[in-house]
Amino acid sequence: MSPHFESNMEALRKRYPGLRDLTPAFEGEVKVEVARSSHQPIIKKLNHRRGVGVFLVEGVGQGECFDWLQDYLSKDESIFIVVEPDDVRFASLCKTRDLRPIFENRRVQIILSDKLSEFSSQILSSFNKRRAALLPFLTVIRSPFVRSEDQSFFDLCEKQLENNLDLFSSMTGYRQDGLTGLRYFVENIPWIESSGGISAFENKFSHASAIVASTGPSLSKALPILKRLQNTHVIIAADASLKILLKAGIQPHFVCTLERELASKPFFDGIEASAATAHLVAFPEVPAEVIQAYLGPKIVAYRKQLSHLYFEQQAPRGVIGAGHSVAHMCMHLAAYLGCKDIALVGQDLAFDPDSLSTHAENVAYFSWSQANSEDELKARLAEERDQLFWMPGNLRELVPTRGYYIVFAWEFGAQAGSLNAKVVNCTDGGMKIPGIEWQDFGAWIEQSSRAADLSGLLAVSPGGHKGKIDLSPLIQSIRAWEQNLSNQSFVLKALGAQSNPSSTDPFLAQSVQILRTLKKDHVIEAFAQDILGKELIPSETKLVGIEKPEEMSLEDLRSLAAYFDLIVSGLADSRAVLTQKAK
Repeated sequence: MSPHFESNMEALRKRYPGLRDLTPAFEGEVKVEVARSSHQPIIKKLNHRRGVGVFLVEGVGQGECFDWLQDYLSKDESIFIVVEPDDVRFASLCKTRDLRPIFENRRVQIILSDKLSEFSSQILSSFNKRRAALLPFLTVIRSPFVRSEDQSFFDLCEKQLENNLDLFSSMTGYRQDGLTGLRYFVENIPWIESSGGISAFENKFSHASAIVASTGPSLSKALPILKRLQNTHVIIAADASLKILLKAGIQPHFVCTLERELASKPFFDGIEASAATAHLVAFPEVPAEVIQAYLGPKIVAYRKQLSHLYFEQQAPRGVIGAGHSVAHMCMHLAAYLGCKDIALVGQDLAFDPDSLSTHAENVAYFSWSQANSEDELKARLAEERDQLFWMPGNLRELVPTRGYYIVFAWEFGAQAGSLNAKVVNCTDGGMKIPGIEWQDFGAWIEQSSRAADLSGLLAVSPGGHKGKIDLSPLIQSIRAWEQNLSNQSFVLKALGAQSNPSSTDPFLAQSVQILRTLKKDHVIEAFAQDILGKELIPSETKLVGIEKPEEMSLEDLRSLAAYFDLIVSGLADSRAVLTQKAK
């Protein structure tokens, strides 16, 4: 076997653990150039900003697209997506060249598939705010050797990538959501200061395995087994799962909640104090009304994000990670508790294949567990700027899911790899989670760690209550940035009003330097991003490529002024909420 092929495959497998074996394609006969191709890729669509954007590379051809890519990688901070539906052609190139510099580059994403669903899922897996800001600048490069049968597939990929911008934007949040979360955080400060934190339980359960009980349709199948394990395994419930478990006679040890809205309150309403034995772990943005609806023990935990770390320094309570869903929070909590083995159950990340319901029976919202027709489901998803996908399942070849769930799945895989614990998916059905092994629940139980006594550890009363939250320094810092950015914006607008402003004006260099300094003040930037959410994406898109003051155009001056104004408005809204508490 070719040494190049083996080293290239090793580099690919490190980046993409779930990559299928390409060895069968190794013997395929496709003539490719050994050094550089004499052909040039076709620029099908050109739309970048100063050379910066998202570049979709359609087909690897005889190497001409990799040649172009290798030259271009050193020039800017763009993102490159390489799609190749022909395994034989791709393997042939891997035989003849050392492609590791490309495969190992984190700005390059390799997608080997001829299925639109797989292309979409891998694009969704790489969601981040940087990509959302660059996506409006999409350049398409196509190999001249694309097979005729693949041309329509590539056309669909382009359309799908453009459609993803809506979904990406919706996942970054809204100003009203951000302000609501900050307002709830501020209202919860007395509770944070007077209560203990999750830090009291850090690494206390290293002798026990944990089970995260999510609320997917398959949770009902796991209930009989969970009931037998409630005294030997740490059971962590998502908030929507709590009533389902209690109705089945299962007392979880912890329950997590993270949403900054009152919609979570029904998950706790009506649970008597005698049944509320689990420790509720809540982030500070959860409404006090939701937290108080639960009559059992309540613990605060900061979220692993910069704005929360600021408060952790003042009033330490413990920090845990999370993703877009409460189930991610549950997984991180299990690792924080010290559990070395974590099983996911009810983590379908898919609709029930038969009924197209979204949740298990007995969930607080009755409609969630009801059957849907495929047309009804597609219509509802369209209203939510999402769509129906069919993805590889754990027990079925394909299962129905949605874009949000695909993002969640990839998020699970990425986050699980960073934990000091082995995470296994034991969901009885559902979608495969890339990067997380699926295992039969019974088989996992056989090798899991059973605790002799959990009651003693759970009886520990979270203490400490040390530290007070002082908002004054933060308010002063926000006010200073508001003034600074407002002044900069005023002068930039004045320069922008000139017909031919001097590119050497020292004020331009000062403005660019202030932009860089703002990006380095992670606490202030974090507060602005938490509040502004998706509003930032269009403004940040217009700043793409602004690095050298002498290259700034009139449009750039106005864009930078508008960006500063937007940050000022977000900081002013934040300060208004914080100041109200400080009074």
